[in-house]
Parts: sequence; structure tokens; C-alpha cells
Amino acid sequence: MIGTRLKFIREKRGYTQEGLAELVDTTQLQVSRWENNRSSPSSEMLVKVATSLEITSDYLLGLVDEPNQHLEEGDLSPDEWQLIMALRRGTPAQVFKSLAELTDADAGGPVAGEEETVNG
Repeated sequence: MIGTRLKFIREKRGYTQEGLAELVDTTQLQVSRWENNRSSPSSEMLVKVATSLEITSDYLLGLVDEPNQHLEEGDLSPDEWQLIMALRRGTPAQVFKSLAELTDADAGGPVAGEEETVNG
């Protein structure tokens, strides 16, 4: 999602990959990797890109549909909000833990850290 939206906005703003790279102090190759979803920008770089292109990071992450729209806490469940905040903090371990908790809860399984009980 980031790659598609980044390329769309970059082109809409009239930047080449080289121009955006220079603007955010990275390489054209790195911008290409982001746009082709071969890598993702760090949380710090995501903020730099969003600020430079005058859009929200929420848009780049696919959380909202308009480039200048912000995600509101009330739009998400508490579990979804926890996952988004983990993404923004840039802590992969917390992201995976939150995702596992959401997946377990959706599947009706035990939540991470809880013991599974067996009826017998």
C-alpha cells in the first residue's frame, strides 16, 4: 500500500524518484524499493516523506483515503489502535505481538499471554 500511494503522490506533486530522494535525504534506489514494496521506510523516514509531500503518514499507511486526512481514535477498535501505535513507534516486536493478539482474538483462540483451557 505504501508503495502505490507514494508513487501516486510523488508523481502528482511533480517529483521524480531522484527529486524525492534528494528532498528526504536518501537515494533514488531506496525510493524505488519503497514504491515497489521491496522495503518500507522507517518510521522516521515515513514522517519525513509525508511532511515533504505535504500529506499524512496515515494516508501512506493506508489508514485513510485522503492525502490530508488523519485517522481518529474512534475509527478503530482498541486492538486496532494498539497495532497502529506499535507501527508508529517502530517496534517490530510489539507490532508482531499486537498482530498475534488480534489474530488470536479474531479466531476465537487464546490471547497471547493467556493460558488455553481444556474442558474435560
